[in-house]
Amino acid sequence: MVVEILSKLLIYFNYFIMIYTFIMISIYTVSIIYTFIIFTIDKWKKSNSINEKSKYEIGFTIVIPAYNEDVCIIQSSELNLNLNYENYEIIVVNDGSTDCTLDKLIDYYRLYKIFPKIKDKIQTKEVKQVYKSKKYNNLTVIDKENGGKSDALNVGINYSKKEIICTVDADSILNKDSILKMNNEFNKNNNIVAIGGNIKLSNNILFDRDNEIKLKSQKNHLIKFQFIEYTRAFLVGRIFFSTINSLLVLSGAFASIRKNILLKINGFDIDTVGEDMELILRIHEYMLNDKKSYQIKYLHDAICWTQAPTTLNDLKKQRMRWQIGLMDSMLKHNNMLFNKKYKQIGLFGMPYFQFFEFYSSPIELIGYVVVIMSYFMNILSIKALYYYISIVIFGIFVTISSILLSIYRSSTITDKKESLGMLYYSIFENIGYRQIVLIYRLVAIFTYKKNKKKWEKIKRKKI
Repeated sequence: MVVEILSKLLIYFNYFIMIYTFIMISIYTVSIIYTFIIFTIDKWKKSNSINEKSKYEIGFTIVIPAYNEDVCIIQSSELNLNLNYENYEIIVVNDGSTDCTLDKLIDYYRLYKIFPKIKDKIQTKEVKQVYKSKKYNNLTVIDKENGGKSDALNVGINYSKKEIICTVDADSILNKDSILKMNNEFNKNNNIVAIGGNIKLSNNILFDRDNEIKLKSQKNHLIKFQFIEYTRAFLVGRIFFSTINSLLVLSGAFASIRKNILLKINGFDIDTVGEDMELILRIHEYMLNDKKSYQIKYLHDAICWTQAPTTLNDLKKQRMRWQIGLMDSMLKHNNMLFNKKYKQIGLFGMPYFQFFEFYSSPIELIGYVVVIMSYFMNILSIKALYYYISIVIFGIFVTISSILLSIYRSSTITDKKESLGMLYYSIFENIGYRQIVLIYRLVAIFTYKKNKKKWEKIKRKKI
């Protein structure tokens, strides 16, 4: 009797998993086809365009939160001060670092104290001192009490003098034309309130003093698997979701938001480790509640280079933080789920993230268990077995398609070489690496209450 009940349950689970994966496959297929069409149209437009530059430059404030970043803060800030753009400032916010971050900034940039009069717009931890640079007149450094990344970003918003706030991590380097490309998009459409950039890995890239990049050999297998993962994540899904205005997250490593919107929603939430996703959800909620016309975009050509974890321990910290941030953001805005008041966000964006991001790791684990048990109990049909094998093959196909689309879109030899070298690894990403990440995500789910406010830093390396 028990065996019979278990057999029926396993059969039902098999059907559920097959339906679940079929829906996911359908969404990925539409995304891949759509991305190819968009890239083809964009290539045609560029080939027929005389001048892409906008009529004027909107002011950008690049806010770089820094906590114990003495290994890379000088290199990253120096390269980001060398962009093909005039109307921008950089604010480095030292968030109570206990290492030499502030000392290095003071010495290298010849900082001197200033005492600006500023009315607090967003409440933050105490600002100890504000500095300007004798070397660059568009660089400000702020020293404050430790309050976390969100609090540091809010200080940057308070002290900013420009219309657009651009968040950039302390280890990240912008392409010289990335801000220019974002400026063009903001100029095209006044309804755009936020734009997210494309995040690429800098671990196998060398930068010279002019911010030009050169490919170097990369032997770390973990970096190669992450390259594949980033290429797929920032290409296939985001372009499709951006077009239907259903993006729920813009990477905190590189995102630009209108300052007036940030002030209206009181800046970044200091009570979460997923501040980037939570902010975008709050912007959607605010704009839809006020019935305002708006758009949140992803711009594939605006590139930011950032460091990926080089060890399994650092990868675990990062992926647990991402999963906890996803859970926290979804729970904080659960009122939007299946709520027609929030239009495409409530009826498509939120359900997609809920079922195919939030619940994907436990469902995948159940899937492995169900297939194995079904096999040993001789209830796994040959059709079901072929279906599961086809799922693995399709996963490889999606990854290879993402890499080929990236090559198709790329205009630089560096990107093409980098991408072609990863095609081999895309075959094996589903076996081993995927399961390791799955374990980290599951650990995050089961330790959510304990770790939901815990931010573990990954180890930085010199750029």
